[in-house]
Amino acid sequence: MDLIKKNILLFSILGITLIIVGVLAYMVLVTHSRMGEYIDKVNSLRDTIKKLGKETPRPVKDNIVRINKDIEGYKKVADDIIKLYGHPNYPALVAMCKVLNVKPDDMRNDFREFWTANNNPGIARGLVLRTYINKQKEKFGVKKWDDAMAVFQKEIEKVTYEKINDDNIKDIYFFTLGLPRVLRDVLCKKFITEMREKLLPLLLKDTILPKEVQLLTFSEAAYTNALPKWYDIPDIIFSWSIIEDIVSRLADTGIREISEFSKRGLIGYVDGQYTYYRFNLTVHGSEDSIRKFIDNLYKGYREHRVYVVREISLKRDYDMAAILLKKSAGIDFAIEDTKRNQPGMDPMGMGAPLPGEGRVETAEMRKKKQEAEEEKKLREAEELKLPFNKRKGYGDVVLGGNMQIEAEIAIDYVVYNGYKINIEQK
Repeated sequence: MDLIKKNILLFSILGITLIIVGVLAYMVLVTHSRMGEYIDKVNSLRDTIKKLGKETPRPVKDNIVRINKDIEGYKKVADDIIKLYGHPNYPALVAMCKVLNVKPDDMRNDFREFWTANNNPGIARGLVLRTYINKQKEKFGVKKWDDAMAVFQKEIEKVTYEKINDDNIKDIYFFTLGLPRVLRDVLCKKFITEMREKLLPLLLKDTILPKEVQLLTFSEAAYTNALPKWYDIPDIIFSWSIIEDIVSRLADTGIREISEFSKRGLIGYVDGQYTYYRFNLTVHGSEDSIRKFIDNLYKGYREHRVYVVREISLKRDYDMAAILLKKSAGIDFAIEDTKRNQPGMDPMGMGAPLPGEGRVETAEMRKKKQEAEEEKKLREAEELKLPFNKRKGYGDVVLGGNMQIEAEIAIDYVVYNGYKINIEQK
């Protein structure tokens, strides 16, 4: 006891130290226990993640509701887009309706109801249409209606090569609402001639066109001596609206020759709500020019025109073996001489005259030739001093990059026919 009394301060400090050590030991044990629990949870989560990674993901209940709502929304938008297939005049109708403050679908439905109610035997088509326009002028006012028609005409002129005037703008308006266009047989024949005269210059400036192709799918015999049949006229007029678009997409592509341009009938193939108009083309040009034409077709959706390339076959337009043999032999040749199926073509080029045959090479000619060769060697030497990625032709495709080819293409022009109105009288 005396020892404790004499060292009371020391024992007090030791007691406090023991208490602190005990508390710290307890805290270590508790923390270690919690850390073990956390490690177990982390391992459990890792196992769960691995398991989920191997399973097919399944959306939670809330997301299922959102997904179904999105599906319905996309279906509606898709239906609205599909209804624009083959209707390049729709933007003009939208612009016109904006002036009149009506919806395009409401105008279409209103005209369909009017036509159905008034297209009766004994009543001329022209009278029905004039009556409709007079009612629209009463409804919107003459000035507002005329302003709307002027806007419509301005937009229509952007999508057709047909000359637009007071004689045809109303027919085009009614066609945009779904009513097939009609013309008298003499005027239809004149329409065909005028459309050819408008479209051919687009192609003839850069492209070779055989006489048959210049008829643009309408054979010469069909309407030279005979006039179009009245029941064919609506389909003839509509066919030209497709032909003019195909021609515009062929122009400026760099295609060298069009050896075939034909269509499969006038009526087209009806499948449900769609009509497919088949056109067949055989074109000759570089690979880039063919790609550009196909790309132009696919870009048609921007103007509400949809093309489907059903078939395409490609083959070399020139005998590449003959070209390589002639080049390696130093034989002069023209590229057209190696075109496949060329009459009288010597495919191996063995009959071609060698350079220098049949002519005398003068001293001046030899001097110029030698100077040209020396200049060429100097250019090549300078070229070799450049880094390889800076040299001329670096990155160019050496073989098969942009060959001249022949392409046989079958395309379908797709039209949504839900807006088409039956013109037969009741």
